[in-house]
Amino acid sequence: MAEPPKTLLSRYKRNLEELEKVVPELSAIAKDNYPKPRLSHYRGKEGYMHVMENVLEKHGGELLFMGSISKLHEIIGVKYDFEYHVPTRIKRGIKIKMLLFQADIEKILISRQRDSQDKIDNAKELREVKILPQEYFFIASELIYNNRVVFF
Repeated sequence: MAEPPKTLLSRYKRNLEELEKVVPELSAIAKDNYPKPRLSHYRGKEGYMHVMENVLEKHGGELLFMGSISKLHEIIGVKYDFEYHVPTRIKRGIKIKMLLFQADIEKILISRQRDSQDKIDNAKELREVKILPQEYFFIASELIYNNRVVFF
């Protein structure tokens, strides 16, 4: 059953009064009292390397990575990652949580194990890995650290 028009009008007026009460608060939030997000753009291999070094220098204790590590390795190189970045990250106590595709795990991590004769120990390497279903495969990757978000 439909409400009488006066009831709707009364409800609308109450909502308007409540909104008018919070307008000063909303206006204060909208002022320049809060830091504005900053956007940086990096290009090419130099840009990737800048971000990778920045991760090691300005870490917040934990990294979050989602995507294709093999695509990232095409740019920064497997050697750089496994022989420099990972050991440096471990020395500095920087943990990483990764969402990877099964194909990446098989292609990169298992081949690394075969080449070095070392067993991969995620706990020792401060790494937690979860597998993304292959049907959701995408080429881009995201890295979150120290209140920053990086898209590769």
